[in-house]
Amino acid sequence: MKLYIVRHGQTEANVNHLFNGRNQKDLTDFGIEQAERLASQLKNLKIDLIFCSPLKRTIHTASILNVNKLEITTDDRLIERDFGSFTLKSVELIKDKSKLYNLKENEIEEVESYKSIYDRVSNFIEEIKENYYDKNILVVTHGDIVVAFQEYLNQKSNEYPKTCTLIKYDL
Repeated sequence: MKLYIVRHGQTEANVNHLFNGRNQKDLTDFGIEQAERLASQLKNLKIDLIFCSPLKRTIHTASILNVNKLEITTDDRLIERDFGSFTLKSVELIKDKSKLYNLKENEIEEVESYKSIYDRVSNFIEEIKENYYDKNILVVTHGDIVVAFQEYLNQKSNEYPKTCTLIKYDL
């Protein structure tokens, strides 16, 4: 099984350094261009299934990346972290970003815990490994969800996932 993970294309919140959270804003023109460029690379890959978050920016990205016109399945486990009142506010409001990625306890009130995200991602991965072990899967999701995928698959990066960059895993 090959698992391809993509963070959605650029949004205005990314440009303005805001917490995206669960808003329904769409991609910027540049975000659309990013997805179109990545789609040309995906033409050479065999992808059997596409899963994405139910938010507009991921659905739009997935539809551009869907070069083989497959059915796109939304999955709530892939939705962006709930940032509560921090949604669409400056990322500078949380100075110590390491507090966003603590598996042991939730350190920021109103923000969905990293453990919650990690548990959603681990459940998703275990389900696809069991049910689609012979398939190649594309997942279009969000930055913090990608971080949880990387941690669960023991390939955590020191760099935050860039928009519309393909990450590949052999499971």
